[in-house]
Amino acid sequence: MARLLPALLIIVTTALTAIAVAYVVAGPGLALEVMAVSGLAFIAWRAVPLQEAAVPHAIVPYLGIVIVGLLLAAAQYWSGFAAHLEAEVPALFSVHYGSTEVVWLLASVIAPTTLMLVGGYFFVRNHPLGHYLVWWTVGFAVVSSIVQWGVEFGTGAYEHNYYVGTLAAVAELGLGIVGWLRLVDRRIERPPPARAEDRRATNLWTMLFLAFGLIYGVMLFTEAGLLPVGVIVGSMVGGIMAWRRTTAHAPADPVKLLPLYLLMLGLFYFHVAEETLTGFNHAIAAITGTPWDTPEFTYFIVLIGPAIWVAGGISLWLRQPFGNFILWFMIIGMILGEPTHLVVFPVIAMFKYGIGYSYFSGMFTALFPMIPAILAAVAIVSDSRAQRSVSAS
Repeated sequence: MARLLPALLIIVTTALTAIAVAYVVAGPGLALEVMAVSGLAFIAWRAVPLQEAAVPHAIVPYLGIVIVGLLLAAAQYWSGFAAHLEAEVPALFSVHYGSTEVVWLLASVIAPTTLMLVGGYFFVRNHPLGHYLVWWTVGFAVVSSIVQWGVEFGTGAYEHNYYVGTLAAVAELGLGIVGWLRLVDRRIERPPPARAEDRRATNLWTMLFLAFGLIYGVMLFTEAGLLPVGVIVGSMVGGIMAWRRTTAHAPADPVKLLPLYLLMLGLFYFHVAEETLTGFNHAIAAITGTPWDTPEFTYFIVLIGPAIWVAGGISLWLRQPFGNFILWFMIIGMILGEPTHLVVFPVIAMFKYGIGYSYFSGMFTALFPMIPAILAAVAIVSDSRAQRSVSAS
């Protein structure tokens, strides 16, 4: 009861606030969706108490819903989903919901995804808030897939684009059903045992990670120029080096590290919301001279990129090399990359335009992901040293 009452109060007040914000910002359509998902999740949360065994059963489909939801949003962005919905049923949405797409991204993509990622932190830690939010995520998957089918087949002149959105909605609904079944399953499972890679496997994975970084860097360079590439690819190289010295030999404990990783992703995605709202791509283009179009920024930074990072969370839970590398890549990126919003980008703007130190897109929320990143780095290094001491004795 000591943990339940605070969770109950947080859930009720946050849900009511979210419904009100959705109504004011996006209109009654989104408010009804939030109300339905939150209400169904509350009923399930109180009717089906979850045990600690639910975490290993449900964490993979839980994160799978987040990944597929981001891919569905990418398909919707490609098809002009928000503008189409606003035009077809204007009474359900505010006049700005789809016209600029920023409101849609913030209200219908970034906000629920951030909530799911932070919910993952509480879920893996077996907290009542996490138990509620995993039900909320399952409900969101079901409602979101139904909405996609309703818009795609129940309204006119929708750009189907090879029915990618339909396929993503099928996957989202399937994961929602699997998640529900896993949540009511009472069998006891644990994460797979740790398995150290031999030198040959470690070198092979290193080459794959370098290839991944090269491809990602080249694609980003063609869109955004050298400055963002330097930050991201530098973080990847640092992540490879840190991974080879630590978790390549003994994979990180997912029960300890996955909550911090998901919290880090949630805070980072909240930071992406600020960048989306304030036009980070245009701000970077202004100081580098390289145009960075909004669609490319949205696909790379807001939708596809985060799906890859969340996939790293599944791999981390399964103690695989990819997840352990992505963990280190994000840690390095948050610790060394995010402060550039305060100490590099605005300083470049000062010298380029002869102005004083002033706001640069993303600077208000840039440092918060550093907190779980530093805690995760300390935990990994501490565990690695302890394991080496045991091996040496």
